[in-house]
Amino acid sequence: MGKGNILSYKGYYTKIVYDSEIGMLTGVIEDINDLIYFESNNTDSIMDKFHEAVDDYLEFCKEKNIEPDKAYKGTFNVRIDSELHKKLSQYAFVNEKSLNAVVEESIRYFINYKPYELVEQIKTSINNSLPLFSLDYKMSTQDWKTLLSEQKEGPGSASQTCFIH
Repeated sequence: MGKGNILSYKGYYTKIVYDSEIGMLTGVIEDINDLIYFESNNTDSIMDKFHEAVDDYLEFCKEKNIEPDKAYKGTFNVRIDSELHKKLSQYAFVNEKSLNAVVEESIRYFINYKPYELVEQIKTSINNSLPLFSLDYKMSTQDWKTLLSEQKEGPGSASQTCFIH
């Protein structure tokens, strides 16, 4: 299932769109090279049509003895500022990790720990003189106060705070 008009099934995703020219709900499986289109004239059957499209695609691939295309293979290219690239490489080297491992770790941390919420929790702990919860960070309360006082309000600066090691 999904959020709003986004559906997922067996690792495949689609965005349901209403096509006013034909009066139908339509979908195309996203992020694969093959074109898999489906449609329905009502909301009750659109998820079934999506499931049928995925199942038919997988069955077709099996019959033809070909590997079905996967939406996410775990690789993608990222273009970043050269100074950030340098810092990431240095961090990876010092910590005896690959650059890919550091990038994956950073993304996983960002997705799992919601940095802006984390900074708000830290600020609350400091303002209320509560002990800081245990993290991998080796910073004193004063270090956190200094760091947080230098940050501007908002999600953009919070994510920078949470990536400092």
